[in-house]
Amino acid sequence: MVDTKSNYLLLMKLIHSETTINASVEPFLNYLKTKEERFIHFDEGFDNSDLLEFLRGANRYADEFIFSAGNKAPIYILINTLYENLKQ
Repeated sequence: MVDTKSNYLLLMKLIHSETTINASVEPFLNYLKTKEERFIHFDEGFDNSDLLEFLRGANRYADEFIFSAGNKAPIYILINTLYENLKQ
């Protein structure tokens, strides 16, 4: 199975680098941090329905922010990849 932790950490890295360009993205970074423990210590055996709901919310919440051209597509791809992998 795809490494959920690695994808989450890469998403966090992208959002963090985005905050250095645009500080208004920081609330989105803080939102993602609220589930950091669950993603870092991810266990396939757990009921991950809360993480699926969280990622649906993250996808909608991301629409409220303007990301740089270089980070926008990778951010959305990672959110969707995390969601699709958890759905399986």
